[in-house]
Amino acid sequence: MAVKGKTLTEWHVSMAPMISYDFWKKCCGAFAAQLIDQGYILQAASYLSCLHQTKEVIAILLKNTLFLEAWCYAKLHLEDGDHLFKDIIEKWTRTLEMNGNIEGAAYISALNNNFEKCRDLLRKRRRDEEGDKLLQLVEEKLN
Repeated sequence: MAVKGKTLTEWHVSMAPMISYDFWKKCCGAFAAQLIDQGYILQAASYLSCLHQTKEVIAILLKNTLFLEAWCYAKLHLEDGDHLFKDIIEKWTRTLEMNGNIEGAAYISALNNNFEKCRDLLRKRRRDEEGDKLLQLVEEKLN
């Protein structure tokens, strides 16, 4: 009844294992969905994490522009070569660039060893002494 009415609480989830492990998993999933609907993304991510739904956690975090959290979660739960890292970086960089944070997007690109993208982004920003020094350092790294 609480599941259908989306009135679950943490207490319901904590009592669910007394019935069965499968019931607890269903309660965790339902509570996570309820929390997402209510806008409590990080709390929902913790319940999805209990269910080992790594890709779903990352997708929810990215959808809500929680890029740092998605990156950290991915670092803890995925292998280093996983394609999701590239997706996280691309979406993070694109969002920063669209919001006018060119330096931030360049910084994230550099941290990901994508110095070509970093150079292209730095060339977009207004020209000043500091920016020219950064651009010079990136171009030296590329050569």
